[in-house]
Order: sequence, then structure tokens, then C-alpha cells
Amino acid sequence: MPAGRELLYTLIDVEDDEREQVPEIGPLLLAYKQQYYSFRQSTNALTEVCKKLIAKLPLNEFQFIHDWTIYFEYFLSWAFGNSPSETRNIVGINYDITYEDCENVYHSMLAQSEVSTKVEK
Repeated sequence: MPAGRELLYTLIDVEDDEREQVPEIGPLLLAYKQQYYSFRQSTNALTEVCKKLIAKLPLNEFQFIHDWTIYFEYFLSWAFGNSPSETRNIVGINYDITYEDCENVYHSMLAQSEVSTKVEK
């Protein structure tokens, strides 16, 4: 489990009043919990939007979660800072999906205002 999530779960188990009383870093811990929770909420919302948009794409002949996941991971990797060549090294393709397909999905996703406004390039 990623360290940020582990820390969040630990912070959630402690009441806000108690957390703020931790000497020197109490308010920082509370702010971290609130920021990380907000981040998770926004990424979950973005994931749901992406799922719906990818499912509507014309190249969509797949019915597996694995296919959708490949397109989504490719999109996320490239949209959040990796170069196309780095993304190709990170995301393995399968199920007759090509990198060209992934790049078409990437560009289609960025053309959607629901997604592009959430992705900082």
C-alpha cells in the first residue's frame, strides 16, 4: 500500500482534536489528512469520468477491465508528466491493443473538457 494512503488511514483513526494536539506538527497532520482526502476524492471522480469516456470511444471493441485499464494507465502516465516514450516503457500493452490506439485514446480524452480541466500539462 502506498505510504500516503497508509498515513491517511492512520490519521483517520485519530480524532481531529487529538491530532491537532500533537506538538509542533498537529495542524500539519490535520491539513495533510484534509488535502489527501480531497486528492483521493478528485482522482476517484476523474477515474469515473475517464471510464465513461473510454467506454464511448469508437475503437472500443473490448469488454474487459484489462483493456480499459491499459488505456487508462497510458492516459494517466502521459497526462501526468511522463513522455510518450517513458509511457511506452511503463505501460505494457496486450489484447491486440497498440500504442497507436493508446495515443488516440489519450488525445480523445484530452479533447474532453471534463478531463482536460483536471489535467495540468
